[in-house]
Amino acid sequence: MKYKIVLVKWLDAVSSDPWTDSNEAAPTPALCYSVGFLHTKDKEKITLILNHDAQNDNVSCIMTIPLGMVKSVTVLKPSKPNKGRSKCSIKSRSRKKSPKHKKA
Repeated sequence: MKYKIVLVKWLDAVSSDPWTDSNEAAPTPALCYSVGFLHTKDKEKITLILNHDAQNDNVSCIMTIPLGMVKSVTVLKPSKPNKGRSKCSIKSRSRKKSPKHKKA
């Protein structure tokens, strides 16, 4: 695979439009998570691509995030497919069985 798959944790700007008391006019930045192919990373920014056409080396959905907004970057490792089975497992909560109704 040409590109590493990464999870980026970053802060995004938040704006507010309604009239607000000036003492309350400090919204908290939004904590965001983005997953994509790592295209480039330098001293100023990180660029992810969402779609990669490997055959023609074309990309789409390009996102650049200033590094000053990035909290962390984690490289994700794709799992190898298991023949006929998915490697994904979802733990479900056990449900309480509903009481059986007696026939009248």
